[in-house]
This record gives sequence, C-alpha cells and structure tokens, in this order.
Amino acid sequence: MGRILGEIAVLVLAVLLSIAVLGPAARVVIAGLHPSPLDTAFLVLGMVYGMVAPIGYFLVETALRRAFVLFAAAAAACAFAAASFLFETHRPAAAFAVLAALLCAGMAAGLIGAAVRRRRAEAIAAVEAGTVAVIVEAARAGSHGSAEMRQAALLAERLALAAAWMAAREAESGPGVAPRIDAALALLQADLAVNTVIAAAPFAARLIGEMRARLRPTARAAISRTRHGASLGFSEPLRQAP
Repeated sequence: MGRILGEIAVLVLAVLLSIAVLGPAARVVIAGLHPSPLDTAFLVLGMVYGMVAPIGYFLVETALRRAFVLFAAAAAACAFAAASFLFETHRPAAAFAVLAALLCAGMAAGLIGAAVRRRRAEAIAAVEAGTVAVIVEAARAGSHGSAEMRQAALLAERLALAAAWMAAREAESGPGVAPRIDAALALLQADLAVNTVIAAAPFAARLIGEMRARLRPTARAAISRTRHGASLGFSEPLRQAP
C-alpha cells in the first residue's frame, strides 16, 4: 500500500513539475513572436526537461528514485537554460562556467551513486552469503537417513537456494534482504507442504521451516547442536523414531 501511495505522489509531482517547467515554453511557442533571450532560455528549459525527465522516469523502478530523477532533470534543464540566456546576452564566460558547474555536479552525483550502489551490493552479498551457508548446513544435517530423506534434503536445498537468490536480487538494501528471503522461503514451504506429487515434499517443507528458523537471529541461538549428530542440530525432530 505504501508503495502504491508513493507512486501516486511521485506521479502528481511529475505532473505539477512538468506544468511548471513546460508552461513558459508553451506560451512562447503559442505566441509565435521572435523570442527574446529569456524566451529562448524558457524554450531550452522545456526541451531539455521534456527529453530527459520522461526517459529517466520510466527507466527507474522506485518512487524515491523517480522523484530524484525529476528534480535532477529540472536542475539540469535550468542550468542549460541559464547557459542559453548567458550566450544570448553575450556572456560566454559565465555560460561556460554554468556548464562546467553542471558537469562537476553530474560527475559528483555519479561517484556518490556508484559508492552507494557498491555499499548496498556488499551488504546484500553479505546477507546472501550467510543465508547460503545456513541453507547448505541445514540441508546436510537433514540428508542423513533413507534415500527419500536425502532426496528431500537435496530438493529443499536447491529450491531454497534459488528462492534466496531471487529474493536477494529483488532487495533494494541490506536490511531488506532478510525479510524478502524469509517471505520467499515461507511461500516455498507452503507450496511443498501441500504438494501431493512428490513423496519427499512434506519432509522438504519441514526442512525449509528449519532453515527459516536458523536464519532468524533470535531463533538461531535456541537451536541445539550435538557433536555426535544425535539431534542433527534441528530445533525439533524432523522424523519420528520408528
């Protein structure tokens, strides 16, 4: 619900900002007179914003990034409009200074964005690596016993790794990875629990549940482990004793 409201708010912002930026240029075009330097600046402002803003708006996926793109496009359009006005009024040095400032601002924004993306990717990779280790450990612990149990453990491991990988790719930040992975594993567990085609699906569902329990920091400390493998390290028995 919050994401939908954010998208609506950014769409309203895009409409209002577009009207504010493109309005003066539209009045100049409708008037049809020889444009003054200020009118030319308004035309440049409208053209730059009209070309850049829609492309950036539809390339990004989140409401916050779309809002940032709109303001960045408006700022760049204003800089080009100011440079056009300065050129028209025979002040090329000031115009080149404005363009140089815009170039420096763009480079700085690119470097900051790259650093933020790198830190976000490192945080996501760290959570993903820990998740993979827990999934593999739980699958190996549950692979002892009959051939059916080994098959179920292998099935659970592969499906859980695939679900975790997809959830990590969809996450936008490090703190958002764990909830997405847990939701993906919960959906996988529910699907396996009602699967009547694969004989080992019920055991695989319980194994997925064990993986989810181990991935929760509060539950991880409560999981008992024995060196001799008597309990296989599970928080509850996965199979009843004959």
